[in-house]
Amino acid sequence: LYPTLTFKNVNQMDLSTMHLLNHAEELGWNDVRIVNLFSKVFHSKPLASQLEFDLDNVAYFEDILEDMLPEDFDVVIAWGSTLNGHADAKEMKKEFLSILANKNLDDRVMQICVGTLSTNEKLCPHPLYLGLRHAGEKWYLENFPLGKVLSQMQSKQNRKRKAKGGQEQKTETSEHTKATQESQAPNHTTAPEKKAEQKKYMLLCLKHKKTH
Repeated sequence: LYPTLTFKNVNQMDLSTMHLLNHAEELGWNDVRIVNLFSKVFHSKPLASQLEFDLDNVAYFEDILEDMLPEDFDVVIAWGSTLNGHADAKEMKKEFLSILANKNLDDRVMQICVGTLSTNEKLCPHPLYLGLRHAGEKWYLENFPLGKVLSQMQSKQNRKRKAKGGQEQKTETSEHTKATQESQAPNHTTAPEKKAEQKKYMLLCLKHKKTH
C-alpha cells in the first residue's frame, strides 16, 4: 500500500518483503520488484487523510510496464483488504487495474494463494497476512479475476454517482416546492400583528373624529 523504507535505510528489510522472499523460489521467481499503491513513505500506520490520489505513482507504474516484456514477469496484486473503504485508495486500485487491462495483461495478473485459503473469502491477500498465518504452507500463484473486479468497481462507482445525482435532484425539487408554497401561501397575520393593526385603525378614527 505504501513504502516504509527509504534510501537511508535501504539495507533493512520489512516483514512483508522478508516473507515474500522466503517463498520466492517456490513461486518460481528469480527476483521481485515491489510497487506500492502510494509512493509517500510512512514509518507508522498513516491516517486516512494522509493518503491522496497519487498521479505521479500511476505514471511510474506505467513506465515500469513499458520497460518490461509481458512474458518476462507476473504482475501480482497483493494489497489485501486494508483501506477497502478509502475513496482515494479505491481510485488508485482501479487506475492500476485499468492500466493492466488496457495493456491486455489479463493472463499475467496473478494473486498469491495457499491451499487452506479460499480466494473467494480473501481476494489478493497481502504477503504479511500470508506470512503471519500461512508461513509454513506452500505458496502458489492463481489468476487474479481482473475483468470481474474492474467491472464491480465501475458498477459501484456508477451506483454511487446515480444515488448522489438522485439526492441532488431531490434536494432541488424540495427547495423548488418550498419556494412555490411560500409564494402561493396566503398572507396570514399573527394575533399580535392583527391587534396592532386594529389599534392603529382606532387611533386614526379618533384622530379623524377630533379634527372634525
